[in-house]
Amino acid sequence: MALASARESPTEDLRAVLTGLGLAHLEPQFVEQDLELSMIRSFSAGELKECLVELGFSIGVRHKIIKALEQHARAAKKEAELKTAEDQAIAANQVPGW
Repeated sequence: MALASARESPTEDLRAVLTGLGLAHLEPQFVEQDLELSMIRSFSAGELKECLVELGFSIGVRHKIIKALEQHARAAKKEAELKTAEDQAIAANQVPGW
């Protein structure tokens, strides 16, 4: 899944993700409903499914979007865990008084 930089607008961020999934043609439907990627990522699984159904997306499209968001969430969680472990390792190796 394509991840956008912090400099990009919410619309560009959404566009990048949809383009990475081969779904760029669906961007107007998200924009029409004022849906930004950060908002979509904050939905619970049930809210996300309901939203995608309400937008009229096919089962295949819903599956692609849901799986991509799940993959992003897993990667972000793993990155946070690795950062925490790294910080703990650094803290454990520091010698007081140096």
